[in-house]
Amino acid sequence: MRTILNAFLTAALLAATGMHAAAQPKQPSRDHAVTYRMENEGRTAEMRVFYRAATRRQRVEMPEGGIAMIHDLAANRMLMLNERTRMVMEMPVNAPQSQQMPTIPDDMTLTRTGSATVAGHRCTTYRAVQRGVDRGTVCVTDDGIMLQADLRQGDRRGRMEATSLSLAPQPASLFDVPQGWQTMPTPTAPPGGQRPPQR
Repeated sequence: MRTILNAFLTAALLAATGMHAAAQPKQPSRDHAVTYRMENEGRTAEMRVFYRAATRRQRVEMPEGGIAMIHDLAANRMLMLNERTRMVMEMPVNAPQSQQMPTIPDDMTLTRTGSATVAGHRCTTYRAVQRGVDRGTVCVTDDGIMLQADLRQGDRRGRMEATSLSLAPQPASLFDVPQGWQTMPTPTAPPGGQRPPQR
């Protein structure tokens, strides 16, 4: 999980400064399911994302089989599910896994540059800038669904593109922990009370 996903999606979640942010939805406004193709340094992976607007919950299924993340945006709470062991663990919201959520945070601002069609759906392209540094582009639908991103951070660059998008209602059970699963303790900070810096 710290290879192709972290190298690129970390940049997608950076706080940025720019123009015309008010016109762009920051979070999806409707249910959807998206399959993304990820590319980074010659490697590719697939990631599936499900979103339920009524509860503002998002489920991300990782390329590593059997692992899923559930992010409760309203409660700012992150859960990691392991289907093989039937265990669930609450993760710190600043954990590396939290950087793998393809949504635009409230404090990110974007500058509109045009439009495109991705996976059969129209989206608006935006330039992302962080502290005066050009980080790349994203393409987001009017409903706030990210369909494409081409971003860089330092010498790292990655691309994400939706290969399919469904706007069908998503079942609530997809975003809840199954009954009978064991809950694991939340990871604690190392001695000294500080977490290691995220890279």
